[in-house]
Amino acid sequence: MLILLVLKCCFTNSYSKKQICYNANKKGKYMIAVKQEAQEMIQNLPDNCTYEDIQYHLYVVEKIKNGISRAENGEVSSHQDAKQRMAKWLSH
Repeated sequence: MLILLVLKCCFTNSYSKKQICYNANKKGKYMIAVKQEAQEMIQNLPDNCTYEDIQYHLYVVEKIKNGISRAENGEVSSHQDAKQRMAKWLSH
């Protein structure tokens, strides 16, 4: 449920995905988009949230966006590669 909330907050801003990607090249406008997105995300959190809650949500949103960006740039792993990596990690 938390991931759904984060995804909702992540993608329900007034900027489209294309605008944010375009604005990434223009730091000033991109920063406004990020600031507005962070403000909207905080507004959607419960009134009794902590600084830790806010930091965690910002962290998760950043990781999701980085993953989407990497996937769009072709930086993906095959299913077999992922299984091998997980096998190494789980064997320790």
